[in-house]
Amino acid sequence: MTKLIRSKWNLYTTTLRVYNSSAASPQSDSLFIRISRAGDPNIPITLILNQWIQEGRHVIHSELQFFIKQLRSYRRFNHALQISEWMSSEGNLHLLTGDIAIRLDLIAKVHGLDQAEKYFDSISDASRDFKVYGALLNCYAQHKSVEKAEAIMQKIKENASKQATDLV
Repeated sequence: MTKLIRSKWNLYTTTLRVYNSSAASPQSDSLFIRISRAGDPNIPITLILNQWIQEGRHVIHSELQFFIKQLRSYRRFNHALQISEWMSSEGNLHLLTGDIAIRLDLIAKVHGLDQAEKYFDSISDASRDFKVYGALLNCYAQHKSVEKAEAIMQKIKENASKQATDLV
């Protein structure tokens, strides 16, 4: 079942073995295989996801998280971002703060720090937890924006002290 293909853009490696071994019934045609075959960064992953849905198949939130994780490990940031954006455009998939943090990181990698900051500003205050602030801090660190990193650290400290006060 596990077919090993040595290619920069394919995910047919141990990742496929891990995914198939964790599935209840491995299939020869899975969403993971379709996504991994789309090695060209110009191929929109959303077409693959939409076709999967049109065929009457289901998409599980944890599977999409797994796909994003694997695509990130292979530095296919554009495809991982496309899946993340598709997740938020689907009304039935509730994004967790970890999903938002990962998307923030992907936006910084694909579109730059300015777009990541715009996305951060669009996030509701209720969804801004330590994971999201940590992701923004990481973006600032990667782009060597020391002043912005210090400012966000101050904001994290203020939020932490506010939360501690609210608990008392």
